[in-house]
Amino acid sequence: MTARSYKIIFTVFFWGAFFSLFSMSQELIWLCPSDPTNPDAKRRGPADYLNLFRPAFDLNWATTRPRVQVFKLYPGFIKRSTNEDLLNILAYLKSNHIALAIEWPVLTVEGTQGGGVEGFLVNGPQETSTTFYRLKNILHANVEYIAMDEPLFFGHYFNGDEHGAAIHWPINSIALNARSIVSIITSYYPQIKIGDIEAVDSFVDLQFKDDRILSNTQQWINAYQSATQRHLDFFHVDLQWKSRWKEDTRKIANLMNKNKIDFGVILNSNNISSDEAWMTSAKHNIQAIKNSNIPFNHFIFQDWTSCPQSTLPENNPSAYTALIDFFFAPEANIPPPITLERRKQKGRHVYGADPADIATLNSQGWEAEGSVGLIYPTIEEDPDLIPLYRIYSPTKLDYILTTDSNEIAQEQRNNQYEKEIFIGYVFPLSSPTETPLYKAYIPGYGHFYTSSLDEYSKLPSSQQKGICCYLPFPE
Repeated sequence: MTARSYKIIFTVFFWGAFFSLFSMSQELIWLCPSDPTNPDAKRRGPADYLNLFRPAFDLNWATTRPRVQVFKLYPGFIKRSTNEDLLNILAYLKSNHIALAIEWPVLTVEGTQGGGVEGFLVNGPQETSTTFYRLKNILHANVEYIAMDEPLFFGHYFNGDEHGAAIHWPINSIALNARSIVSIITSYYPQIKIGDIEAVDSFVDLQFKDDRILSNTQQWINAYQSATQRHLDFFHVDLQWKSRWKEDTRKIANLMNKNKIDFGVILNSNNISSDEAWMTSAKHNIQAIKNSNIPFNHFIFQDWTSCPQSTLPENNPSAYTALIDFFFAPEANIPPPITLERRKQKGRHVYGADPADIATLNSQGWEAEGSVGLIYPTIEEDPDLIPLYRIYSPTKLDYILTTDSNEIAQEQRNNQYEKEIFIGYVFPLSSPTETPLYKAYIPGYGHFYTSSLDEYSKLPSSQQKGICCYLPFPE
């Protein structure tokens, strides 16, 4: 082989490797706090939202800001905001090299179909043209991403609510309807990247319970491309954090990889009782995502509730930007809490969290009675955590949950209880900041535990035995 041949081979290999690396999907961090102008107080975002775009507050998210590559705005925020506020936002994003994304409904109401339903506009083409003319020609905005607001879910699966009726359009009809709005957007921004948001783990819980998630999603990808003559650039899942989300999301991830579509997940919370509870739940969801081994390359920190009520500063544990810093911290890789389940049999109760233990209880005829709360499988989550044990009396047929080694010794010595199993880690009585696990004793049936104050309060005072320990905030 000649030197020239080696040179040609090397050149081909070098540039092939270069373009292979160059074409690899970039990991992107998106940020989209709740809209602070939302007229619905339950969905109104943080009052300090605009401080994110004021240089005077740069130090308040100095660590988080360089980690954000994309900032997404809601359509209502754009509509209700002044040109001055939007120009300030655009200038700030540009100076910090953060791309602008907009979430946008791409379906248009047809007659009575779609009225009041999320993802639909009453006069879609006109409203889209008005908004994007303003963005392009008045504000000179460089919009780089459009995230479609769940057209497949609301157009095909949605079963209706108090705002609008179910539609159940064929998937091809959804794509044809979306075509006009997509074409208007691309007429203003020909190079824009357009992707989809879908609540995939809700698909099988509605009318279509036939597990056609993959085939329907693939049909939607094909129909969208055929109708718009555009490749779907990304696909973001809006998870309901239900039991099946890992199974369904992994299938969707493989499908997106097959179609060479960037895959992302919206990271938020399923507890809006307080800012602290919201943040704890969101952290648990991040841990679940990171321990799922599902290949995401977009991570979207997005919310549409009134929690948390502040975005800054990032060193405030309840501020929205603190969640992004947590995502990059070692603690985010720790396994999340698992469910502490209650089982019943002939009026008696037993509690467990480990899947193998639950399987054994099931085989012994114990019936599921729901969740008592959450419990940590490891001590890495918090240095204050202590172990929770379950002990058993064969003669009394009774189970006790306890963190107290003295109580274990006393029950073993005086009442023939056996130290049976380690359940998980909980917070001690000296850390009353989380969810109390109440303890009761019901004569003839043994010990009973609940995290529901209402359930506990209904028991006679003679049966109430106080707080056993504290569990993480519920989901």
